Amino acid sequence: MNLKEEAPYSGEPEGVTFGACKNSMYRTSENGLDCDVFQRTDNDNKLAPSIEDTAFLRIMDSEVYRDEGNSWVAPLPFRAPRQVLPNNREQALNRFHSLQCTLKKKPEMEQQFVTFMNKLLENDHAEPAPPLKEGEECWFLPIFVVYHPKKPDQIGVREDHRNFLRFLWFRDSDPTKDVIEYRMKVYVFGNSPSPAVAIYGLRQAASEIAGDTFTYEVSSVNKPFTKRGVLSSVNSIFDPLGMVSLVTIQGRALLRELSNYTSDWDALLPEETRQEWETWRDSPQDLKQLHIPQTYISVSYSEAKLSSRPEQWFYVPAELNPADQPRDHYSFPNLSHSCRKSRKSYELVCPEHDIKLYGKMEEQVMADLLPERLNINPPFTYVGLDIFRPWMVRATTGGHAESKRWAILFTCMNVRAAHIEVIESMDASSCINALRQSLPYEDPQSS
Repeated sequence: MNLKEEAPYSGEPEGVTFGACKNSMYRTSENGLDCDVFQRTDNDNKLAPSIEDTAFLRIMDSEVYRDEGNSWVAPLPFRAPRQVLPNNREQALNRFHSLQCTLKKKPEMEQQFVTFMNKLLENDHAEPAPPLKEGEECWFLPIFVVYHPKKPDQIGVREDHRNFLRFLWFRDSDPTKDVIEYRMKVYVFGNSPSPAVAIYGLRQAASEIAGDTFTYEVSSVNKPFTKRGVLSSVNSIFDPLGMVSLVTIQGRALLRELSNYTSDWDALLPEETRQEWETWRDSPQDLKQLHIPQTYISVSYSEAKLSSRPEQWFYVPAELNPADQPRDHYSFPNLSHSCRKSRKSYELVCPEHDIKLYGKMEEQVMADLLPERLNINPPFTYVGLDIFRPWMVRATTGGHAESKRWAILFTCMNVRAAHIEVIESMDASSCINALRQSLPYEDPQSS
């Protein structure tokens, strides 16, 4: 469409003529953009990856590989373009001198530090750094240790990127020798791209697994034979689906039985019960060999129709379906009235065996309020109590440097007033002392 017009322009003399517009506008055909621009797809409501996510995945997909030891090796995902990193060896050396002073003041910390670094080098997670070539880029990491015992496996770093993970440490991990340069061969815990690279490697490994199964990891650490140790061992089995309930229920039942012997959480339990406890404690170790195939898959209605027989399906009218009875009744009186009207027997059909069952709708039973809540009495005539937390507090005189303290809450049953006392342990003596301490604050008429 060409445009040519004669009109006044900003107060200029009339007769100004605009030249022909060089642009042209064309309406697309019925099979063009105008038919597809408002078309809905299945991806409309899905979150799209960001530009950085797309760039990261492109780097990982093209450069991640497995080495000869069947370990994943990945590059450092630098942004493009990026600035050249300066050589920060002087700053890292100053930081290391500060660390040396700290280690000299704390011999125990120095021993733990040296042990950790020895293990790092023995596991081939780090290596002495070769001399830098002229103009070669590098970066030194500030040295400190954050180690997670359940993350022994690491993703390797591509060799040409290891100079960006240099650090300073003693030669042969001996504090009496000189300081030399090392470099990491695996990703550093806490480095900014490490979580994303770890998740990518995990997904790559998961995609290679032919069959997905549920497995159990059981801790082999022996806890003290106390009420607290038994509770910790029983709760260490993570079983959200209840697949090993036969094992966990036995442990909970044993915990309830052992709890009757003592109220102290850290007191040793009777020796005659130790054999029974150790028998159960060692039994979950066999769960490591248990592999349960995953059978929970999403099936659409059309797929279910293809995998089932028509005689297995039954239509339940709304008036016979208890789930449909309270529909459209949102207020409590209407809902109660609807439930009372629907209180009758419903026919339940088992499609596999063609067995008809009959059940009666049950009603919720609510206990009456306690008479102490309803009578008019002076404050704190009737009280309820509860114990919560503990807190770690620093002792001012004698004893351990830090101790546990709990709080006991006394609540008036009538006016809901509250009084809190601090107790040293969760035993009867501490509770009685706290009760006696709270008596002066109560109303004299209630005593």
